[in-house]
Amino acid sequence: MKISKATLKKRRLAWITALESKTMNQTTGSLCLIEYVRGHRDKTTMKLQESFCCLGVACAVYNAEVSPNHTLWAPARSSAPNGRYSFEDEVLEPSHAVREYYQMSDADVSHLVHMNDEDHASFLEIADYLREYWGFKPSNIQHPVHTEITDDTIGSW
Repeated sequence: MKISKATLKKRRLAWITALESKTMNQTTGSLCLIEYVRGHRDKTTMKLQESFCCLGVACAVYNAEVSPNHTLWAPARSSAPNGRYSFEDEVLEPSHAVREYYQMSDADVSHLVHMNDEDHASFLEIADYLREYWGFKPSNIQHPVHTEITDDTIGSW
């Protein structure tokens, strides 16, 4: 299906914006992982937490746009409510429909899987990559500064 450049740009920017939002937890090895975690303040309370890989975020944005009143997520095998979730029967990579929606090639998907799962790139780093790759303006979001700890810096504390 042929889509306009404006529509494709809007779709891709919605995904990038979701990656930059800092509202989604990141995971590896699965589009979506739902697990019980301890509360930040109350360590005795357990709650369900959703985590996504960068391509899982793409699926979530797609779901919100294409089917806002119906979730396309489902438990992978018998893992619910705690475990990996599939999106349109896919657990590790986005479905054909999602790839078409964002006009992603197999090479694009493989590269993003590698960035997320092997390089452990943050969502902000992946968003920056996608902005550059697709020719969008850089964001103004400040990335956390990573300080390398050495024996010299430990002595100065």
